[in-house]
Amino acid sequence: MAREANVEMETVAWAENNGWVARKMAYAGRRGCRDHDFYGFGRVVMVEFKRPGKGLDLHQEKERKRLAEVGVKVHVIDNRDAGIALLQSFMGR
Repeated sequence: MAREANVEMETVAWAENNGWVARKMAYAGRRGCRDHDFYGFGRVVMVEFKRPGKGLDLHQEKERKRLAEVGVKVHVIDNRDAGIALLQSFMGR
């Protein structure tokens, strides 16, 4: 089974090789922050990476809901191909 770290590293590597700026995210003194933001093509794409079959924890669910309530989407990605397809969808391809 794919590890979350592998899904994340492979997606980030592809992104950086294809015009995106990738930044690992963390909150100071707070839990539930998404894993990465991707900047490029006039967009900010927020992503929480998970290993296949694993869902969000309670803090992540709450934070995702808070952001959704103000119109911001945090994408949940559990495989490299889905991560690449997501980013490509914002590139106009």
